Amino acid sequence: MNHFDFTGRLTRDPEVKTLQSGVMVANFTVAVDRPGTSKDNRITDFFDCEVWGGKDGPGRAGVIQKWFHKGDGIVASGVMTTRKYQDKDGHNRTAYTVRVNDFEFPMGRKGDAGQGAPQEQPAPGQAGKPAEFTQVDDGDLPF
Repeated sequence: MNHFDFTGRLTRDPEVKTLQSGVMVANFTVAVDRPGTSKDNRITDFFDCEVWGGKDGPGRAGVIQKWFHKGDGIVASGVMTTRKYQDKDGHNRTAYTVRVNDFEFPMGRKGDAGQGAPQEQPAPGQAGKPAEFTQVDDGDLPF
C-alpha cells in the first residue's frame, strides 16, 4: 500500500498556481530529519510535495498558501507519486512527489519559537477559517 507519513519543516514558501479549470495546486518542499549514526549526525531528506484544492474554492491548497511559510513545521500524509521524463540532454529521469492528502501544524510556526500551534489555526475541513473553541467549566468534565 502506498501511504507516506512525515513530519518536517518547509524549506520555502509554497508556490500556488490556479489551473484553467479553476483548481489550485500548492507545491513546496519539506525537510525531514532522520537519525544518523549518532545524536549529532542526523541526515536530512527533502521531499517535494503537492496539495490540490477543489473546483469550488481554494480547498487545501488555499489553506497551505495562507497558513504555511518557509520554516513552518508540518505533519502530513499522502501518497508517493512518480513522473518519468527526459531531461534536456535526453537522459531518462524520474521525479518523486508526495501528493499530500492531510496535514496539520505539529510544532508551531517559525515565529512562535516552539510555543505550539499558531493562534488562528484552521479547523479540519474548514479551509482558511480559524478554529473556534468552546470554554468548558471544570465541573463539566467527567474526570
